[in-house]
Amino acid sequence: AARVKVAATVAGNGIAYGEFSGMTLAAKGGYDAAAARARVEELTVESPYGSARASGDVALRAGESRIAARVDGVDLERLAKRAKVSVLPAARAAMTLQARFPGLAFEQAAGSGTIRLTPALTDAAANRLPVAADISFDGRADRMTAVVRSLTAGGVEVSGTVELTSRTNLS
Repeated sequence: AARVKVAATVAGNGIAYGEFSGMTLAAKGGYDAAAARARVEELTVESPYGSARASGDVALRAGESRIAARVDGVDLERLAKRAKVSVLPAARAAMTLQARFPGLAFEQAAGSGTIRLTPALTDAAANRLPVAADISFDGRADRMTAVVRSLTAGGVEVSGTVELTSRTNLS
């Protein structure tokens, strides 16, 4: 039997996707037919809206797949303007995610991560609301728990736990 292995490096500048432009991309990964695995050693996307980095190892048949991702400096106000939201969240977001799942069964993923929002203003301004948050989450298949250590906006601070007990029920 032939043993096919592929290694690739991809890079690009000035990339546009839909209404988003000015992006750069760098990726390095490979494919091993005998092991039935695809690997992304490094994927980096930079844009005027923020940056993302990811890596993963995907079992194309049997076995466990894993992904890890990090998003930094996402300008929520700029994204909300594009969505024509009337009150803009004046904040930058950062997120981490680690997940694993059997083969290609993404719907059976188990994972965890964090979301942090850092306010871009100290006080609210016309149609601009500073938001701060520190949230962690953990989940498996149909169940996810988010622990909101703090969420502050408009002088209101919220904390607590939110649980998604199925794809349609919150508790």
